[in-house]
Amino acid sequence: MKKLFTLLFIGLMSFNVYAGSQTGKVSKINLYGENWPNGHRGEILFTLDHMPSDARFFRITKSDIAFNTLLSTLLSVKHAKTTITVHYNVGDSKYKYAPVKAITIE
Repeated sequence: MKKLFTLLFIGLMSFNVYAGSQTGKVSKINLYGENWPNGHRGEILFTLDHMPSDARFFRITKSDIAFNTLLSTLLSVKHAKTTITVHYNVGDSKYKYAPVKAITIE
């Protein structure tokens, strides 16, 4: 019985799974204010120097719990020209906006 619960626990554990990861330097950051007249109100869209084929822009929404941290990280790595890795999910947008799940600094 103990083995069964152990196997069940291991099977139900959540692992971080991303649709993709892309490494590069930040080439463009678009910051949208709350009064911007499109669907990007309060959001960040950014690109790397080498974008994956399944994403045109990486997207960070204002509701993301790490919004301020991700924004600060993007601005600092852009200024320092540092290489980062973006972990993302493939979005359902026809414009290929990929939601960011994590950013790691190389």
